[in-house]
Amino acid sequence: MYVNAFGIAIAVLSLSALSASAQSQVGDPAPAFSARDISGRTISLSDYRGKIVVLESYIAAGCPFCEMHYKNGAMQGLQAELTAKGVIWLLVDFDAPSLQTPATARQEWIDRKIGATDWIMDYTGSQIGKPFGLTSAPEAAVIDKAGNLVYRGAFDNANVLLSRTPQFIATLHLPPGLSLQTLLAVRDQAITSYDSRQATNYVRDSVNALLLGDRATVEETRPYGCQLQFNSKIFASNQFQSATASQSTFAQRSARDPRKSTYVPKIGHRAPNFTIADISGKTINLSNFRGKTVVLESYYNGCPFCDHHYATGAMQAVQKEAAAGGAVWLVIDPSDSPARAQSLWSSQALAITDWIQDANHDVARAYGFKTAPEAAIIDKNGNLAYQGAFDDLAQSHADAWSALEVDPRTARNFVHEALQSLAGGDPVQVPITKPYGCALIYPGMPDAQLFAPPSVTGR
Repeated sequence: MYVNAFGIAIAVLSLSALSASAQSQVGDPAPAFSARDISGRTISLSDYRGKIVVLESYIAAGCPFCEMHYKNGAMQGLQAELTAKGVIWLLVDFDAPSLQTPATARQEWIDRKIGATDWIMDYTGSQIGKPFGLTSAPEAAVIDKAGNLVYRGAFDNANVLLSRTPQFIATLHLPPGLSLQTLLAVRDQAITSYDSRQATNYVRDSVNALLLGDRATVEETRPYGCQLQFNSKIFASNQFQSATASQSTFAQRSARDPRKSTYVPKIGHRAPNFTIADISGKTINLSNFRGKTVVLESYYNGCPFCDHHYATGAMQAVQKEAAAGGAVWLVIDPSDSPARAQSLWSSQALAITDWIQDANHDVARAYGFKTAPEAAIIDKNGNLAYQGAFDDLAQSHADAWSALEVDPRTARNFVHEALQSLAGGDPVQVPITKPYGCALIYPGMPDAQLFAPPSVTGR
């Protein structure tokens, strides 16, 4: 019975939307649209050429994630902040006609003190939702002054922070025998009570970068929230058809797992910034190293591939090369205690700048690391210049395990090559490779099969 109750709770929280087959891509011109606002006026995207535009996907009826952002004023605060800077904010409402009319929307606009520029009803998703590839509510799309789509995805990382709260964790361990209505109510309360104002807001960061004439650091994230049916395939077994009409409607817009949101940065684009403590407790901020090349090394305690690179001295050799060239080298480790990390640093004679204790996988998630070891190299301008394997051993052998029989110092080292190119002011010739090693498993990791270390993977 406990398994059954637990299973229901997970089913409500873990449906994933399937991507729309035809949708705009970040960096491309944003899809043109003309739609009516709740006053009956025709709104065209082209009317706002020369201005930054934010599209907000919204569901009023029963979506706890939209409620979470509005209940504590997080969304209204962001709307007021950005519209004061001349940004156009269009709220795009995907409620069914039976649940939201222009009249009820106008009243909600007043009651919630919503700071949008205008409110558009897109009941079928055909005018804005489908062309923009929106799959959940809330979700954001940011369009620059030239009419290009420059950001799409979640408003923030509140889903990740929410998933760590005791109140949310408790919803995954509810006692047996509870009704579906009770399960939904407990889950909704855990979500709506979270204050999303403490989260990192990607839309704010994107717009502020545009206002400074820069490119957004994060250009695409995986949205979380209540699924929009027009871009999704909902599995009948999870529709709870025996529930009441309101419960069934909510289940069909079921919430995505708030632990599975990530993005993978693109080569040549701004590397994700991070602020995190090292093993001594000192705060490390990536932006402090602007003007220097930075190497991030994904590491996992007990991984035979990490051990092999250190036992042979291969990793220390490339670390010393990096240090000699003035580069910063940061080990990103979710697995070790500070004491063990410091011991390894000394006993293995690591030539690194610092050791980051990434216990919550914040850096791994930001960079989409899939394995240990794995490398990411950031150039002096703060752009991602390389990501992938340290060497080609897995590529040159029948399977990754065979790489453990070969000295990595004899292999082609992609990190060495990238550092040489950057030192000479040249572009990295091989900017991305498939990493191999022990598969990392953490909430929000990129889509992949998940294996606990020390299983082997390559992408």
